[in-house]
Amino acid sequence: MFKNFKKLFLDLIFPSFCVSCGKDGSYLCKKCVNNVQIKSNSLELNKSAYLKGVISATNYQNKTIQKAIKIFKYQFSEELGKSLAEVIRKKLIQCMKLSKKFIFIPVPLHKKRYKWRGFNQSELLSIYLAEKYKTLSVNLLKKIKHTKAQAKLSKKARLQNLKNAFSIQDVDIEIPKTTRIFIIDDVVTTGTTLNECAKILYKNGYKNIYGLTICG
Repeated sequence: MFKNFKKLFLDLIFPSFCVSCGKDGSYLCKKCVNNVQIKSNSLELNKSAYLKGVISATNYQNKTIQKAIKIFKYQFSEELGKSLAEVIRKKLIQCMKLSKKFIFIPVPLHKKRYKWRGFNQSELLSIYLAEKYKTLSVNLLKKIKHTKAQAKLSKKARLQNLKNAFSIQDVDIEIPKTTRIFIIDDVVTTGTTLNECAKILYKNGYKNIYGLTICG
């Protein structure tokens, strides 16, 4: 009930108009999702020992995506998760044949940040992607340290900020160590967050790990 009231309240303050074309009814309409320019490169290699690479669907310089992500995260628009997950899916279709077993794992939020936002944006993306691909979204990682927002920190400060911030947690399913894992996040810049998450998974025996984001 509270969630429905919150949505109604936010809809009154922030009425839903497509951030690209202005169409009423959603923040990112289907037509404009289809018009998002997808990166042509198949895989951005990451020199991390833990990640095989990072896949970003589009560039952060894309104004439509910039606006949509800000609304998603800071105007608490959960419905945008589906549209933004579809942008990621377009990139996956373009660059990978996903025939073998794979799962999606969201970058976790600390419980304080989760309480403030009301949802984990990476988890919503992960869930929608898992539904489309008929696979699993698994909360295998946990954020155990409340950290500063990464956006305005230097690369060195980001590394220190996220040091020992994540851990693995028990889940009620068995995940074979050979499973291909996509760690889901909204944006990648320096790759620090994805790398720290991958490091925890790698040290627990998972070696087939990729980062997957909306933009970077």
